[in-house]
Amino acid sequence: MSNEQRRIVLIGLSGIVVVYLLYNIFLVDASYYESIPRNLRHISRFVSLAVVYCIGFFSFKNYGVKWIIDIWNVVYIIITPLLLLIGVYDLTLGPAPEQLKSLSKTLHEFLISPIFYLSMLILRKTLGKINRVV
Repeated sequence: MSNEQRRIVLIGLSGIVVVYLLYNIFLVDASYYESIPRNLRHISRFVSLAVVYCIGFFSFKNYGVKWIIDIWNVVYIIITPLLLLIGVYDLTLGPAPEQLKSLSKTLHEFLISPIFYLSMLILRKTLGKINRVV
C-alpha cells in the first residue's frame, strides 16, 4: 500500500469514526433521546447513513480497488431500502414492532460503524497476500 493509499484509508476511517461518535453521543446515548421526535430521529439516521456511505465510497474510489467499491455499494443498496421501508412503516402506520426496530437499529449500527469499513480493508489485505502466494 502506497503512502497516498494509506492517507486515503486513514482519512476515510477518521471521517467514519467521527460520524459514528457524533451520532452516538448526541443522539443515541443522549439523555433527551426519547424527547426527540420520531421523524427527526429517522432523518438523523438517514443522514448519518448517507454521510458514511459517501465517505466510504469516495475513500474506496480513491483507494483504487474496484471490487471493494462494488461490495460497498451492494451492501448499502441491499440494506438501505430495507431501512427506508421500516422507517416509512414506522412513520405512517405507527410505531413498528420491537423486533423490526431492533433489526433496523442493528443494521444501521453495522452500516455506520467503522467495523464494516475496516473489514473491507482487512479483506483486501488478506486477499492480496493470498494472490501473492498463489
